[in-house]
Amino acid sequence: MKGSKEDGVTKVEHETHNPYIPLNALGVIGLNIFRVTGRVEKQQLFILVDSESTHNFINNQLADMLCCKLTSIKALTVQVVDSETMTCTSVCNNFQ
Repeated sequence: MKGSKEDGVTKVEHETHNPYIPLNALGVIGLNIFRVTGRVEKQQLFILVDSESTHNFINNQLADMLCCKLTSIKALTVQVVDSETMTCTSVCNNFQ
């Protein structure tokens, strides 16, 4: 996703290719993935980093628990394991 600011309004442009999450991003630790421990305020998180993934994703329940501001987007279909798909309907900008 790309963004630009004009007159204080952020415009978000969505990429045209389908995002992809390979099998190893879903828990199989391999050559292209590693797990790191992170922290948001006092909440400890386990973060999977995968060099083959095209986007970053956060679980809706975790986003709610961390009080992330979610912005609704046009449904985005994401390819996951064995050509299965999931649909994302919101984005969490500036997650740090």
